[in-house]
Amino acid sequence: KGHVILERNLRGRLGEIDIVTQLGKKLHIIEVKTSQSRCVRPEENMNTKKMRKVAKLAELYAKGRIFSIDFVGVKLRSDDSLERV
Repeated sequence: KGHVILERNLRGRLGEIDIVTQLGKKLHIIEVKTSQSRCVRPEENMNTKKMRKVAKLAELYAKGRIFSIDFVGVKLRSDDSLERV
């Protein structure tokens, strides 16, 4: 609540940041992972390599400003309706 969306699907030469918001003076770099599989939870799609890449992109984007990296997992049903966030 209170976040201002600054960027969506921001693409650069090193990769993509899904969402950037600001709450007060703090930036929030948000990585969104979605899963429709019954066997795989969205958070299982984040591995160490992906986390490092998001961290590097966040540092480059923030340019010294205070930031956090947040994760949002979205689970969809087979008919694409939302099961949980």
